[in-house]
Amino acid sequence: MTTPEIVETGSQKITRTGIYLLIFLLPLFFLPLTVNVLEFNKQALLIIAVLGSFFAWLLSALKEEKINLNIPRSSLLLITGFLVVMAMSTAFSSSPYNSFWGLPMPIASSFITTMAFALLAILIPHVFRGKEEIYGLVFLLSISALVVTIFSSLQLLGKFVLPLDFTKTPSFNPIGSVNNLGIFIACVMPLVVGLIFASRNAIRILLSVFVGLGILLLLMINYWVAWLCLLVAGGCFLVFNISRRDVFTSSLMFLPMFLIAVSIFMMFVKMPIFSINGLPMEVSPSLNASLDIAAKTIKERPSVSLLFGSGPSTFILDYSKYKPKEINQTVFWGTRFSSGSSELSDRLATTGILGLGFFLLMTFAVIFSALKGIIGKNALNDNTPGRALVTGVFASLLGVIISFVFYPANISIYFLFWVLVGITFSLKGKGKIIALVNKTTTSQPVAANNNSDAENGAIEGADKQAKQEKSSNLAAIGLSFTFTVLLIVGLGVLFVGTQRYMAEVNYLSALRNVQMGNYAMAVTKLSNALRLTGTSQDNYWRDIAQVDLFQISEQLQRTDISQEEIARQLNTLIPNAINSARMATTQGEKNPANWMIRGYVYANLVTLMNGADDWAINSYTEALKYEPTNPSIYNEIGGVYLVKADRFSNDKKENEAKEMRELARKNFESALGLKEDYASARFQLAMIDIREGKTKEAIEELEIARSLSPDDTGLAFQLGLVYRADKQIDKAQQEFERAIYIDPNYSNARYFLGLIYNSKNQNDKAIEQFTQINKLNPDNTEIKKILENLRAGREALSGIVANEPPIEEKPAEKLEKK
Repeated sequence: MTTPEIVETGSQKITRTGIYLLIFLLPLFFLPLTVNVLEFNKQALLIIAVLGSFFAWLLSALKEEKINLNIPRSSLLLITGFLVVMAMSTAFSSSPYNSFWGLPMPIASSFITTMAFALLAILIPHVFRGKEEIYGLVFLLSISALVVTIFSSLQLLGKFVLPLDFTKTPSFNPIGSVNNLGIFIACVMPLVVGLIFASRNAIRILLSVFVGLGILLLLMINYWVAWLCLLVAGGCFLVFNISRRDVFTSSLMFLPMFLIAVSIFMMFVKMPIFSINGLPMEVSPSLNASLDIAAKTIKERPSVSLLFGSGPSTFILDYSKYKPKEINQTVFWGTRFSSGSSELSDRLATTGILGLGFFLLMTFAVIFSALKGIIGKNALNDNTPGRALVTGVFASLLGVIISFVFYPANISIYFLFWVLVGITFSLKGKGKIIALVNKTTTSQPVAANNNSDAENGAIEGADKQAKQEKSSNLAAIGLSFTFTVLLIVGLGVLFVGTQRYMAEVNYLSALRNVQMGNYAMAVTKLSNALRLTGTSQDNYWRDIAQVDLFQISEQLQRTDISQEEIARQLNTLIPNAINSARMATTQGEKNPANWMIRGYVYANLVTLMNGADDWAINSYTEALKYEPTNPSIYNEIGGVYLVKADRFSNDKKENEAKEMRELARKNFESALGLKEDYASARFQLAMIDIREGKTKEAIEELEIARSLSPDDTGLAFQLGLVYRADKQIDKAQQEFERAIYIDPNYSNARYFLGLIYNSKNQNDKAIEQFTQINKLNPDNTEIKKILENLRAGREALSGIVANEPPIEEKPAEKLEKK
């Protein structure tokens, strides 16, 4: 065997093996190394496997000097057109970096993921051409789905087989959400049914086990879209096989008819068969809301968004900007949805009319190609096993397409779609061979004679041969150049992708260090993540700004170092926090979460630097441009104005203080205008009334807020304080008791409850409260002094100046401090 033949054979094996591994592993794949254990790791596997297989295939084509174009040209053109539109949409995106990569936004619809899936769909028909090879692909996918089904069923039943903490919940599975799992299993099932008819007894039994377990899993999930997909796919399988009774026996009709019957029953008899505890409720914007958001997104930039949308993976930004005001009256008012009601509505918003149009045209072209394969007569169609396999592929593909209409797709659902597209092209049979280098035979010598016609013919033949050789040389050079360019681009993608993966590993480590209170190490890990991503990831900047705030708070509380050393530390930490917050808005200018954190950082620095309050207000105002119906932003602005009012009051500037209180009141009322039951805004209005000496009005506001938010511990605490200030001691006691009933570790509430017990000469109860506080705060010297006073029979605060700790408001983007 010659060296070129060795390379050629090795390249083909690499391509085939890479695709085989991807088909089997991707539905199962997840790793605990990153925050996003599923989608991000699946994307990494996809990119590595597809690029490796693609380069090996190109190398094989270069050695063979030909390409087997085993895909309809119209479909290839539409896929290419779709990728071009996706590239343009990414270029004009409101967040180009996130549109290209996905994370921290949705990964499945990002450009790089779509590109990898499209390459996979193109590779499959070029590499897998025979019935046995196609059968192997489908069988591997079926076995992978069987493992997913077994694992997920055990999870739903509370049998957790993995030692990882994040897997110890019934809703965890390798596919994604529970609804995504149901759709995936429902769409794979017709494919498995077709494979059962095309298999021998032993394999048939194994695949039949999958069908039985799959039905049980679907009954546990009981999601109507999954049943609809199974109904449509099962119906399609049945109809197309009945139409060819000459190659399909009636004895094999039982299984698809059973699937149809179960689907119809479960869709119309909306009754849960199994009761699974611990499953989260999945919600999404309604279809009308999703289409309205898409329409408003298109109108924002008609010249660009109409054609290309807001950019792949950016629906969360569209939702933030155009979400309906009515959502604020629900429990999901503070949720930013990353996807709409369906994949198609998301496509309209994020990739525009061209993106959705090319996606639909490409899908219709694939359906048409599959129908031609089913209706036409060929080697696969003329026998029962072949017919079952062909119709099974088409039925599953149709089921996935149906799911796009009613539910947003994740990376596993898209994987199934693109694999079925590739298999559909493979089933069409042998394609057209395109020679990259023309093979020419040596011409026979022409006998010399005086015949001018013979001489002219020889000359013309020589010219034609020369042109063919020149053309073939150009083709070879062109292929070599293309291979080199694609290799360089692919290696670049792999290099950057590896850096992003390591950045996510560092990011997870940073979050764990924050939870443990190791803020310096958290900053180091976040800095590593930023370095690895070229400072392009806005959520890293957002989080490092918050960790800097934690360190500032930590330094201010230190008593083991001098004030000069504390000042030196603050002179470093404060600029770092501000710079990080600014970088977050630079990298993600249209993300309201970044502006919220920037405002939050400035608001926390009001007492440490001049002008921070105005910068906080400006940042929150900027956030309103990108999330105008978010009442919490108005609440934050009002809070900053209230701080300014207190500063003016302390400086005896009552006119300015009154003006600031009015601005604060205006913003709190704006928040209530967006959300009538916003307890926090009512609480803040009560704080204004207290400052203005309107205690009764403040109590009325807080009592209304309590009825709106009965489980809010901070609200119970503040209402207790107001009752205490108004000498309503019994009511104050009830509120503090309610606060610690909701949260037994609420030291602030225990503090004032202990003081009330002390004032009522119930010292045993007071000692009990302060003992508990001492356990929760062992380094607090004031609590130790109070306990000493109580045990000596003195007043609790004898010789102590008490401070009333404030309640801290937390925006949704804020990290949880230890």
